[in-house]
Amino acid sequence: MPRSGNGIYRRGKTWWLDWRYEGERYQHRLGEVSKTVAAELATVYKTRILKGEAGIGRKRKNVTFDKAAEIFLEWAETTKKPLTVQFYRVCLARLGKTFKGKRLGKITPFAVESYRRQRVKGGAPVRANREMATLRALFNKMIEWGRFEGVNPATRKITREPQRRVRFFSEDEESRLLEVCSPTLAAIVTTCIHAGLRMKSEALTLRWGAVDLVQRKLYVDAAYAKSSKLRTVPTNSTVLATLMEHRRSSQWTGPEDFVFVSKEGSPLRDIRSSFVRACERAEIKNATPHTCRHTFGSRLAMKGVHPRAIQELGGWATLKMVERYSHLAPSHLADEVEKIARTSSKVVEMPKAKKRSK
Repeated sequence: MPRSGNGIYRRGKTWWLDWRYEGERYQHRLGEVSKTVAAELATVYKTRILKGEAGIGRKRKNVTFDKAAEIFLEWAETTKKPLTVQFYRVCLARLGKTFKGKRLGKITPFAVESYRRQRVKGGAPVRANREMATLRALFNKMIEWGRFEGVNPATRKITREPQRRVRFFSEDEESRLLEVCSPTLAAIVTTCIHAGLRMKSEALTLRWGAVDLVQRKLYVDAAYAKSSKLRTVPTNSTVLATLMEHRRSSQWTGPEDFVFVSKEGSPLRDIRSSFVRACERAEIKNATPHTCRHTFGSRLAMKGVHPRAIQELGGWATLKMVERYSHLAPSHLADEVEKIARTSSKVVEMPKAKKRSK
């Protein structure tokens, strides 16, 4: 039966209330009574909801996903690094395609799991994990700040991500890539490969005041380092020569000037597209800007540098992140195994098999 203006309707002999208030839907059985009595009961029930006296109808703090995302990003902008804020924006924009306009109380664990499975089936398992982590953080903050009274539906453990083979440049690929890069891009790539800088957050934010060409050191500011700690990186002769030449050709060399800038002198924000085009011209496949940093770690490992030293030089948070480089050079590992044989004074002969009697 169609609802009346006050939200009541009859199904069989029973009157029901179907009412919406501030985006929430309330349904209540009024009983087998007359329409007049049903209307009076509906009024009483609505009043209890408005006063917060009804059990399930108590008005709780329950902001929309859109408002929660806005509040969350305002907090992130004052407490997190710029790249982290940008990361949150991307994740929330993707989550918003499904949860936009919904109140947090309407986002159930089932809805969250359905979203995650859809993303995984779509070929984005790693991205799905990042988005789930962002959604969980958003709910936790809304609960902490009293903007949502409910249970966090995104508490499911992160799906284990498959370990992938680390991609790094061979010396031939490095040479081919540098040949097709612009002078500035070549300087950036060389610095990242030989000093292990993260291209966007550390290389592009590097200022001349953090470059000591005399002591041959680079200083990665804690504000841009992923570990939030100041990192000192010794520069080898390749980086030193590259930065000295780059400085001679640049007119912006003050301590506060960025090392890598555009022709107009403005800091470069993102060179991914330029890097990808250069890789295409050099006929290099499956490479990203982060491949430069992987090359730094893998080459140190192949030269026998201790994992602790690699961790310190690259600013990796844990040794586990460095371990992925220890398996990248089978020939190098074979040489290490062979050292055991060289320490033996004599060769042990295997016993000959006994002949079977006919």
